[in-house]
Amino acid sequence: MHLVPNPVADYLQYDPAVAKQDSVVAVGRWDDEEPKRPALLAGTIAEAAKRRGTTEFHIYGNPGRILSPWHGRLPSGIQKRVHLHGRIPHTDLVNAFARSRIGLCTSSHEGSHVASEEALCSGASIVAPFRHELNAMLWYVSHDSGRLGMPDSANGLAEALLLELEAWDRGERDPVSISSYWCARLSVSAVARKIQELLASKED
Repeated sequence: MHLVPNPVADYLQYDPAVAKQDSVVAVGRWDDEEPKRPALLAGTIAEAAKRRGTTEFHIYGNPGRILSPWHGRLPSGIQKRVHLHGRIPHTDLVNAFARSRIGLCTSSHEGSHVASEEALCSGASIVAPFRHELNAMLWYVSHDSGRLGMPDSANGLAEALLLELEAWDRGERDPVSISSYWCARLSVSAVARKIQELLASKED
């Protein structure tokens, strides 16, 4: 058995010309409530933003029926740091990954979660719930590339998110190292090379 990851575009990589900001990005089809869990996203961000007054939160994708009303009810001091961007071109999303420290996943289950792979290749770390149905995340947070939240709740995930932001504050996360490590495993070029090597070994 060989692991062949879902490939991401080669242009998703760390850009030294773009400074990492104190920001978190979450990407999803938030109108697809069962797998993406927008209510958990809302609770996690509200709790983390309440406890940390500097971080910006950027949410991309269709906000669905939950996120827009929630955003409208947030206290003004938090609301101005939480941004609902809706659906945007992928080129704009690339810029968001380049600027952000962390990619946040709140899903109940995923195969590979492409948004997390794209964040890693861009030099961001990952925060996600600890769930058997998200077993790819155990791999994604390796190599000093993030952490998993326990319990699987808004408070548990917010705590993991805050700890991960503090790791960035202390210089314990290196975007160059994160990007280099994961591009070598997840980029289209890397995955294509692996497939070619596997085919060649089978011929031998």
